[in-house]
Amino acid sequence: MRATLGGQQETANHGARNDEVLAYAQLVCTLTGRADVTGVTFTHNGQPIGVPRADGSLTQGPLTAADYTTLLATAPPTTHS
Repeated sequence: MRATLGGQQETANHGARNDEVLAYAQLVCTLTGRADVTGVTFTHNGQPIGVPRADGSLTQGPLTAADYTTLLATAPPTTHS
């Protein structure tokens, strides 16, 4: 299943702010964390819109958590005393 999110505001086509990228990343990672969601598409008035990936490029295609791997925090190394 693919999740499609629609809204009334379009994404700016001239680049995305860092907080905008993080917001899309959070939505995509949350939704694709479900076993039944394989990708997320964002729409405006029923038409796909360009959504920023972690690298700042825009895509209208389905997004997955892999599009935001560089933003995902990794656990710090464990130290033993």
